[in-house]
Amino acid sequence: MDPVLVRRGFAAVAPHGPVVTEYVHRHLFEHDPALRGLFAEHLEKHRDRLFARLTHYAGDAWTPQAEAARTAVYAVVGDTRGAALTDARSA
Repeated sequence: MDPVLVRRGFAAVAPHGPVVTEYVHRHLFEHDPALRGLFAEHLEKHRDRLFARLTHYAGDAWTPQAEAARTAVYAVVGDTRGAALTDARSA
């Protein structure tokens, strides 16, 4: 695994975040509608589990400000995912 290449890949798509997220989810849901259930339910529980793991590994870097920023990003992803679910259902 090459973390530098992973970071570069994320940096390349970061300016297009919500558009990329919606495209990926819409594509998933259109090509495999059964996946909708995996993404539509229990988002808060998944967020809490994800944040617990991030907190564990981030250590002191996980500040209240960092958590607020990640919570905001998670909300955008959730909203975008919801829009993709709706679009895929009506397609």
